[in-house]
Amino acid sequence: MIGLKNKKKAYLEVWLKRMRKEFSSSGRLSEIAFILSKEDGSPEREWQLRLRELMNGQIEPDMDLITKLESLIAKPIKQQSVVEASGGLFD
Repeated sequence: MIGLKNKKKAYLEVWLKRMRKEFSSSGRLSEIAFILSKEDGSPEREWQLRLRELMNGQIEPDMDLITKLESLIAKPIKQQSVVEASGGLFD
């Protein structure tokens, strides 16, 4: 059982390092928070806070969140879809 905990901890450390690098791009964390908020209906600010806590190691992600974040960063986010979802630039 101890070996499993160590493997989980090691995986999370590597995963967090990769997520921190991914979210270091300007606006990327906000962009992901926006998408997550649209999907589950919670406020975007709530997701921004949760993602920051995750990146700072204050909370540990569950497998559902890890899977969701992996799927979002694996495919490029189209600028057009973000603009359309927010009502357009000049509306």
